Amino acid sequence: KYVCGEECNKGDLIKCEARASDGKDVSEVRTSNEVTILNTPPTAPTSIQLTPEEGKKGSEFTCIASGSSDADGDSISYEYRFLKNGAVIKDFSGENKYVCGEGCNKGDIIKCEARAFDGSDYSAGRESNEVIISNRPPSEPSTLNLIPSEGRKGTEFTCSASGSTDADGDIISYVYEFRKNNEVLQSYSSSNKYVCEENCNKGDLIKCYAKAFDGEAY
Repeated sequence: KYVCGEECNKGDLIKCEARASDGKDVSEVRTSNEVTILNTPPTAPTSIQLTPEEGKKGSEFTCIASGSSDADGDSISYEYRFLKNGAVIKDFSGENKYVCGEGCNKGDIIKCEARAFDGSDYSAGRESNEVIISNRPPSEPSTLNLIPSEGRKGTEFTCSASGSTDADGDIISYVYEFRKNNEVLQSYSSSNKYVCEENCNKGDLIKCYAKAFDGEAY
């Protein structure tokens, strides 16, 4: 037996020779077949990190692997793939970035996998941490109207907002706040009406404000 250790390198040709002995004389030598020392694949990455650790639709994720070694001394590179809910969304390549676009929805679980490559063979893969796609707040209202345009003490004002959009497709509602001379008269609530009573005086300026709500964020 012979263990091919540090003195062996990929591409080397190993063979053995044998001769018989009867205790007095030996036979002629006979040579075996040759065995080529093959490439040894690199080891799997010891570290792989997916950032950022929180993401939304539109986030760019970066996967970074390190820690592989190669017994043959070959240069090592890494290939990456990205998965959503366990299914491949971007297959192995040298590109370590992925933008979570229209195919990503809140609640989806994103992770990446990396493997080392020595120019001939790949290591086993290793998976990263998981990132859950979080809710994306709705946009601000594009239109906000307060009516009537003129009022008196006792006038009921109505505020109407519209035009907000939600990247996650969530249903949008609005909350409203009324102010007099920038002093809050009625804090944010679902009521879009306010009656200007005893606390309103001639010359006061009434304004309303609105925020969109998607069930989770404003």
